[in-house]
Amino acid sequence: MVNCIQDGNGITVSVTDEGQGMDELTISKLFTVSSNFGSSTQHGAGIALSMCKDFIEKLDERIWAKNAEPNGAIFFYAIRSKG
Repeated sequence: MVNCIQDGNGITVSVTDEGQGMDELTISKLFTVSSNFGSSTQHGAGIALSMCKDFIEKLDERIWAKNAEPNGAIFFYAIRSKG
């Protein structure tokens, strides 16, 4: 599911999946490139998320992830209003 919230500070976009979720250690390493990331079906995810992080941070904005309850994960990025 994709969701977007606009408030006085800007826009926050979230993408929710219904997978198995991740522990805190995995979440802390999500946005770095590593050959040891995830299962055999998740190869390359670290590269894509690392590229997203680099792009968002170059805009001086924020990207993060957290576990969803009871399953899955939620990925967010926030872009502040300019002006």
